[in-house]
Amino acid sequence: MESRQRYTEEIKPCEYDADFFERLRDFNKQAVIRIINILEDNAEYLPVAEGWIQNMGGVLKGRHPFFFSVRFLHQPGETPLFLEIEETDCDDYLDFILQDKILIDLN
Repeated sequence: MESRQRYTEEIKPCEYDADFFERLRDFNKQAVIRIINILEDNAEYLPVAEGWIQNMGGVLKGRHPFFFSVRFLHQPGETPLFLEIEETDCDDYLDFILQDKILIDLN
């Protein structure tokens, strides 16, 4: 009996727009790696809203915290598509906390 090799497609937790990647070039390499990890860890928990672009905030904790916000589209039955990212400040992050729209760093 001969077995055939099968191809299994990798399931991606999320997708990224080209403009999102362009913007990531403005951040240092370590920050980018941590941000991508946070986004992929939180992808399955992001709220679904058909046809609506949503915002969430995050922070890279450390000696000098780095606050950021992301805009994404998460349609029913699809993986989230991250459209934009920008550096923000503590006040914006606190607003996201009050709205319960924060990304949790699971690492």
